[in-house]
Amino acid sequence: DWKNQPYIVTVSSIPNQGYVFMFQNTDSIQTLIDRLNNHFFITGLITAILTIVIIILLSIALVRPLNKMKEATIQIKSGDFSISLPDIGNDELGKLAKTINLLASELMHLKEERSQFLATISHELRTPLTYLKGYADIVQRKNLSIEERDKYLSIIQEEAKRINTLVEDLFELAKIDQYGFEMKKQTIQLSEFIAHLHHKFEPAFLHQSMRLHVEMPQKDINVNIDSARVEQMLYNLLDNSLKYSQTATETTLKIWTNTKDLYLRIIDNGSGIQEKDLPHIFKRFYRGTYSNDSCKGGSGLGLSIVKELVNAHNGEITVKSNSKTGTTFTIMLKGAVLNEKDTFSR
Repeated sequence: DWKNQPYIVTVSSIPNQGYVFMFQNTDSIQTLIDRLNNHFFITGLITAILTIVIIILLSIALVRPLNKMKEATIQIKSGDFSISLPDIGNDELGKLAKTINLLASELMHLKEERSQFLATISHELRTPLTYLKGYADIVQRKNLSIEERDKYLSIIQEEAKRINTLVEDLFELAKIDQYGFEMKKQTIQLSEFIAHLHHKFEPAFLHQSMRLHVEMPQKDINVNIDSARVEQMLYNLLDNSLKYSQTATETTLKIWTNTKDLYLRIIDNGSGIQEKDLPHIFKRFYRGTYSNDSCKGGSGLGLSIVKELVNAHNGEITVKSNSKTGTTFTIMLKGAVLNEKDTFSR
């Protein structure tokens, strides 16, 4: 019944003979199509299930480290910096985990430094305040002689000066840490600036039977620096030379240039810095072995301030020292020199 039932029909012509009609029932083809449809349905269902499973697994793999990072940030917020996130690769999540680890480490370091800083401040203030209170009580005694009273008042004055120096240094470091100071660079004539410093510092050296010698090129050199900050650097370094050098010695301030860079070197013949102390002298409140002597004074902050000011000038500071030849500090201020014009020395 080819007219009423589904068949596939083909017609082939035979030359001079007629045509051949071929009929193929579609039941087998329909069966094949049904089987293919079943296969496609099963395959689609399996694919959908696998996709859902993979999405769930990827979500878990993504959310788990994010949850750990969330817990870590909550710990950091509460003040607990002892966290350690695992290394999960170099992708974005891995980089984020490394950044959180680094942040926790830095905050831990800052917390330790703050605790050490507060402990050191307490210690530094406790000693002079104890002296002040003790000697103030002694001075109030009625049977005290004038000589003794003057002696104790002198000690009180020295300790008050020591506290004042410490507080001033702390304020200076606080301004540097909080970027509360501005670098007021200006163009100045180097020889005039150094002559002013020499005139200002030389009396202190002469008072201790010492000599301050200055060496600098016989040139008109214009430099772009913050003169007040550079003067503060040199003051702290020259003050150390005064404290730790013997009488009848000489301290040399040597200045030279190299293309656009300005170099300042202070050479003394003092007692030197021990080798074990050299890597730490720019740390705050660090005192070398020789500087623990109370008669030397000092807050342990001077060289820290020098280091910060040199960094603010985009410069570098190095130190060499031994007990036989003394100490040499070299400061390089990068790009400070504007121009050089040779002149004749008078």
